[in-house]
Amino acid sequence: SFDKASFGAYFKGYMKKVLEYLGKNKPDRVEPFKNGGRDLFKWINSNFDDLSFYTPKSYDVENHIMIAYYDGEDIAPTFMFIMDGLKFIKV
Repeated sequence: SFDKASFGAYFKGYMKKVLEYLGKNKPDRVEPFKNGGRDLFKWINSNFDDLSFYTPKSYDVENHIMIAYYDGEDIAPTFMFIMDGLKFIKV
C-alpha cells in the first residue's frame, strides 16, 4: 500500500526509468511524456484517497503500478495505465 510520500518516491523513480528508455528509443516522446507525467502526478495527488493501486502478477513494484478509481456511480473501476511505460505484445 502507498501513502502520498511513498507513491511520490515510486512515481519519480518510474518516470526516470521510462524517460531513459524514451530518450534512447523514442526521443520524440520525451517532452510529451514529461508534461503528461507532471499533470498525471498532480491529478493523482489531488485524488489520492479515492484511488486503488495494483501490482503486476509478479509483484514487481519497480515496474508499472496500475491505478484504479471509480468514476461517479460506475459499478466497475476505471484503470489507468501509462502507455509509454508498457511493453506491447502482438497476440
